[in-house]
Amino acid sequence: MKRATLLLSTTLLAANAKIVHEWGTFTTVSGSDGKLLPGLHIEEEPLPPFVYSHSGMSFGHLAKNPTFSMTEAGLFPRSYKGISRNYIVKNCTVKMETPVIYFYGDKKEKAHVRVDFKGGTISQWFPQRKDGEKLPPLKKNPAAQMNSTIDFSKPFNGFLEWDVEAIPRHLVDEALTFRPHQTPNWIYPKVTDANVLKVGSEHEDYLFYRGLGNFPQAATFSVNAAETLKIQNNSSHLIPFALAFEKDGKVVRYKTFHQGINPNSSAEIPESKWNTIESDEWRLTIFKVMRTGLQKQGLTPEESSGMIKTWWNSYFEQDGLRVFWILPQPNLEKILPLKITPTPQKTIRVMIGRSDILRPKFEQQLLSSLDQEKLAHWSHHRFFVPFTNRLRTMVKLPYIAQPTKNFLASRMMKTWTKSADGQTVS
Repeated sequence: MKRATLLLSTTLLAANAKIVHEWGTFTTVSGSDGKLLPGLHIEEEPLPPFVYSHSGMSFGHLAKNPTFSMTEAGLFPRSYKGISRNYIVKNCTVKMETPVIYFYGDKKEKAHVRVDFKGGTISQWFPQRKDGEKLPPLKKNPAAQMNSTIDFSKPFNGFLEWDVEAIPRHLVDEALTFRPHQTPNWIYPKVTDANVLKVGSEHEDYLFYRGLGNFPQAATFSVNAAETLKIQNNSSHLIPFALAFEKDGKVVRYKTFHQGINPNSSAEIPESKWNTIESDEWRLTIFKVMRTGLQKQGLTPEESSGMIKTWWNSYFEQDGLRVFWILPQPNLEKILPLKITPTPQKTIRVMIGRSDILRPKFEQQLLSSLDQEKLAHWSHHRFFVPFTNRLRTMVKLPYIAQPTKNFLASRMMKTWTKSADGQTVS
């Protein structure tokens, strides 16, 4: 326990104390006007096959065809983020990415854990849950199944429950937490000082869940015609840390707000105020900045590094403009209340908002691509559906309703024309 004492402090690790730490991410995409764009229900980071979901288990990371996932039974259409493609998913503006919950303590303890998601569904989880929300059933008539709709603009309150036994690591055979097909984003969150958690017959180093939803954000992000980024704190509470990040090929720009953004106020970053790095050194700089911001919220160095490594590719290796910001604690507790019985001595929860924003010049690129019938270039982008939804607000459908035959046959155009609101993907 010496290392745990150093990380969590002697005060917290009093005799038989139970400490709980959690981190995770909420992902959104905004147009330059600051409005959230729907269409975030597509799986971005595949999970190991043993993870549970509304649709069952999938070997998504083994699929050679991006349209399909592999299971022991063969191939089936790849699911959305834990939801079968037999549903039409509408108005999903938020992805809840990989919250993980750690327990720390020096003796075996049992606990009941419940997470509620006010405005969304908890669609993926591990270990197996004791209880949780169920999706509305699909139509019994296979021909009518695609009429089954999940509309996140309507009230949706998900939940998840586990009965957990937290066991000090030295009392557990490490082989119990090994299972094949673990992906890097499953391994990176593991920390050496946390308890092993036993749920039913399954053992793991943390509790894991993901979800989809639609709820008001504590912050909004916009970019004006002069390409100035504006961060607006809509909350009556301090956003304690924010990092604006932009990557364009090998050029990286960033701006940090170590003191946070005050309640009901805004911060702006004009083009002249960015810090620019034009070498691979940016990775070390950004890693350290992000880690410092996470540690100041109470995460341990190992937890902070684990979170950054888990999401590094999605956070920082993709071109585009995005802001990472810590959700104010009162806002987090309102959206995602966590109840653990008996109550831990100390609970630290750190949830990062990952907010991608489309610059006006990028939106013009999309419009230009449409004129040149080259929008299919973006068809495999992780945010293609939000891109098309942004275009819908910028042009009228009759303007784009006369594509060439080849363009109409493309996967992109099928996506565009399948539904009026662009919430489904062919």
